[in-house]
Amino acid sequence: MKSSIQEKKDILEGKGRQGGHYCEAIDNDWSNTMPADGYEFYEREDGTVEVSYQHCFACYDGWDSMDHEAGTYGSMKEAVEEIWYQERVLQPAIKKLVEFKEKAIKHVRNSAQLRREIALYDFFKQELRYL
Repeated sequence: MKSSIQEKKDILEGKGRQGGHYCEAIDNDWSNTMPADGYEFYEREDGTVEVSYQHCFACYDGWDSMDHEAGTYGSMKEAVEEIWYQERVLQPAIKKLVEFKEKAIKHVRNSAQLRREIALYDFFKQELRYL
């Protein structure tokens, strides 16, 4: 199913999602929720679109947020499609590559350790023959 630009934009903005829980210092109640992280799209008068990403996080007295500039785009469609591609295609693909690399490194390390253990076993087996 192909999503419309507006549907993608709503998902990227975090609409319909709930943020994480936080505790107000004065009430010790963890049922409070922050806004969901998401992108904010600002359409300028000249038609260009400025995009930032808002990350919400818990802190000692409630919650706070940080804005990260994501860029300026020629149109809303361009902004949404570019960010959608980065979030939904590139980042998951990079994550899978990193996981594959980590598994390969672990396998190589395990193989090297296994070779050392076999060599040690063979050495002791040879030594035991002389006893």
